Amino acid sequence: MPENTITEKLRTNLQDRGIAVTSDPSSGIYLFFSFDLVNSTQFKLVNASTWPMVVMRFYELAITQLSTRFAHAEVWNLVGDEVLFFRRVRSRKDLFSALNAAHSATAAATDILHSQFPHARDLLAVKSTVWIAKAESVKPGGMEEFTQRVADSVDIAKNIVVDGAITSRQAHVDFLGPEIDVGFRISKFALRRRLVVSADLAWLLYRYRADQSKIESQLKIVSFETMKGVWGGRHYPIIWFENDWNGIENTFLYDERETSPLAKKALDHAESANAEIKTIEKIYDDLGRSEPMTRLAEEIDGLKLTSAPQSVRREISFATSAEVHCVAVCLTRDGRILAARRPSSKRRHANKLEFGCGQLRWGDSFEKCLQRAYSDDFGAKLVFPKPIVPLSTFELEDNDEHRQIPGLIFFAEIENPDEIESKFSRQKHSELIWISPGQTAIDASECVPDFVSVCEKARSAWAAWKSARS
Repeated sequence: MPENTITEKLRTNLQDRGIAVTSDPSSGIYLFFSFDLVNSTQFKLVNASTWPMVVMRFYELAITQLSTRFAHAEVWNLVGDEVLFFRRVRSRKDLFSALNAAHSATAAATDILHSQFPHARDLLAVKSTVWIAKAESVKPGGMEEFTQRVADSVDIAKNIVVDGAITSRQAHVDFLGPEIDVGFRISKFALRRRLVVSADLAWLLYRYRADQSKIESQLKIVSFETMKGVWGGRHYPIIWFENDWNGIENTFLYDERETSPLAKKALDHAESANAEIKTIEKIYDDLGRSEPMTRLAEEIDGLKLTSAPQSVRREISFATSAEVHCVAVCLTRDGRILAARRPSSKRRHANKLEFGCGQLRWGDSFEKCLQRAYSDDFGAKLVFPKPIVPLSTFELEDNDEHRQIPGLIFFAEIENPDEIESKFSRQKHSELIWISPGQTAIDASECVPDFVSVCEKARSAWAAWKSARS
C-alpha cells in the first residue's frame, strides 16, 4: 500500500485524542515491536528549532514502514520517542516475517530521516526490538480469577492483555506481565540501525530453522547481560538480527567501537563460538526453560488463525507522547498580518492578540496541520514556501500538568483575505485585527509573548520569498 494512502488512513483514524483501529484484545500469542530513536535527547538539545519536525516524521515513518511490511501490525502506544506495536501470531511463518519486516523498516526509516534531514545524520538513527509473549485476556473484574488460575497451572500465561478501562479511564489495549517487560529491558541493547530479538523468540526461530535455514547465520548472540527482574539475575543473551554479518564492522560508525562499550563487545564477540545461535538450546536447557518453550512451540504449531483480526475503535494512550503546536503568521499580498484576539475564557493569555494556532496530529505534515487549523478557525486558504521552514520556536507552560509544550512558528500567504471576516470562528477568537506594513505602534502588553518580534521576522521572510517569486 502506498505511503500516502496509509498516512491518509492514519489521519482519518488518529484524531485529537489519538483514536486508532486496533485488534480486539483476546488471549493468544503476540509479537511486539519497539522502534526508538538513538541519541534523541542530545539531538533535541542542539536542534531546538527542528527537532519537533524530525520526531513527528519519525513517528509517521515507524508506522508506515512497518505497516507496509507486516500486515495487521497495530499501534499499541507512543511513549516519548518510542513507537510500540503488537500483532497476534497466526502461524509460525509470522516469526520469520516479523524479523525481516522490522529489520527492513528500521533501515528504511533511518535512510529516509537522513535524506530528509541531513543535519540529523550525525546523531539520529532508528533502532528496534522484537519479542514474543503469550497473554491471557482479562476482563473487568476478572483479575482475582486470573491470579488463581496462574497459581494453579503452569500452562497459563503470566502476561495479560486487557482493555485499558481496567487500569484507567481510557479505552486502549494494554499488555502487562514479566515477558512483556523483557522487551523493554532488552531494547536498550539495540544500537543505531540494529534489531534486538528476545531470547524466547530466538529459541523458537532456531527450532523452526528448517523453515528458513539462513536464520542460523542471521541471528548472533553479541553479549550476555544481567537485567533487573529478568531471569532471576542470570545472564541474558543479547541477540541481534542481521541479513549479512560479513563485513558487519563496516556498518558501524568509524568510532562506534570506542564510544559504545556494547558495540565493542558485539564486534569482539561476533566471531566466537558462543555467538552462534545454536547456543540458545544449551542456555535454555541449563535454565530449565526448554520444556515450557516446547509447549509454546506446540501451541504455535496448532494455530489455525486464517481470517483477519476483528477490528474495533480504541484509544491509544498519549499521556507521555509528544505534543507539538504550530503557528502560522498569515500575510496578505499587500503585507497585512492577520491577528486575532483570544477569548476572555482562555486560561492562558486571555484577551491577548495572537496569530492563531494548530496542533499536530499523528500522520500530519506541518503544512497539512496548518491548512486544517486555519481553515477551521478562520476559513483561510494558505500558501506556504517550499520547503516549509520554521521562523522560530516557542514553549507553552502547562502549569496544571507541570510540563512545557513545544511550538513552531511559520509564515504563510492568505489567498482569500476578504472572506476571513465572515468566516472566522467567534468561539475561537473574539476579534480580528489586520496589522498594516507601516503600523509600528503595537502595544506588546496586548499581545502574546514575542508577538512584535515575530511580526518583524515574518515580514522579512515573506518579503524575501515574494522577491524570489517575482
